[in-house]
Amino acid sequence: MIPEARTAAVRRALRETFGVGEGEDIRRFAPGVTSLVFRIAVAERPYLLRVVMHAHDCSRHFDAMRAAAQAGLAPRVLYASVQDRVLITDFIEPRPLRAEEAALRLPALLRTLHALPPFAAVPDAINTSPTFLLNGGGGVEAFLPRFRALGIVSEPAMEELLTLHRRITAAYQRRAGDRVSSHNDLKPANLIFDGERLWLIDWEAAGLNDRYSDLAVLWNFIDDNDDDGGGQRYLRDYFGRAPNESEFARFAVMRQVAHLFHGMAYLFTGSMKADARRGAAQPGDLRQRMWDADIDTHDPDVKLSWGRYQLERLREGTARPRFQEALSILAAERR
Repeated sequence: MIPEARTAAVRRALRETFGVGEGEDIRRFAPGVTSLVFRIAVAERPYLLRVVMHAHDCSRHFDAMRAAAQAGLAPRVLYASVQDRVLITDFIEPRPLRAEEAALRLPALLRTLHALPPFAAVPDAINTSPTFLLNGGGGVEAFLPRFRALGIVSEPAMEELLTLHRRITAAYQRRAGDRVSSHNDLKPANLIFDGERLWLIDWEAAGLNDRYSDLAVLWNFIDDNDDDGGGQRYLRDYFGRAPNESEFARFAVMRQVAHLFHGMAYLFTGSMKADARRGAAQPGDLRQRMWDADIDTHDPDVKLSWGRYQLERLREGTARPRFQEALSILAAERR
């Protein structure tokens, strides 16, 4: 179950943490691409074992998780070896979490997270946040032509996406005061509810980022009907006061940046499997199925369906007067 090449590192972690070389019970807990995640029992108590498979430096990831754990946002860290790329934390037994419950609990968690001492910045090469599209430079300039070359969307639709991207980057000026410690991969699968409190997990993408990225990505999962009232309440709970015009405009625009980024990113990664180019339609409400943990987001067909869903939400959201007004507010700030 654990790759032979990583067995020695895992045994070392267990000896240093618990004084044993083997766990009593080990089972794969969650699918993953960059990490293998296991539930492992020692002295009849469950823990979570994460074995990072990529070769990137884990310092940013592990430092962020330690800080989050100390702030009560993430499970307790018992062992973290940057050299071996192995992590052991408390295991949280998940309970069902409704989007409505998350909406009540998440603003306070994000406020605490964003107030932590600054995390290290995430290199563009491994940036999975929507703000990747706002960073400019070689990363974005390389990605957009590659996405276009796949032919996943029609040429007229691609031109519309590129025009929208230019309009947003021209209006949205990043502010130093909004660069905060961020999770950068907030989705239902990375929220664990134990029946009493909510935990944030999977900190591999964590780093310094625009606060509105975490806020917008989560709200898109919670309520995607562009109800200004819901968004106003969400930001009020986050700031501890009503958001001003500029703050709500940034939130409104970042929601569409998130749709744009996730639409292209999921279509791009889903299309990497040749047999998934068409993408089987996924039944039911994809967003709700993610809250119900009833869908495998690593499946190429799911990626393609979710990417198309995101671009549809983008088309609807950017056609609304509220988005045009928000862009105008931000553009005026730059003048």
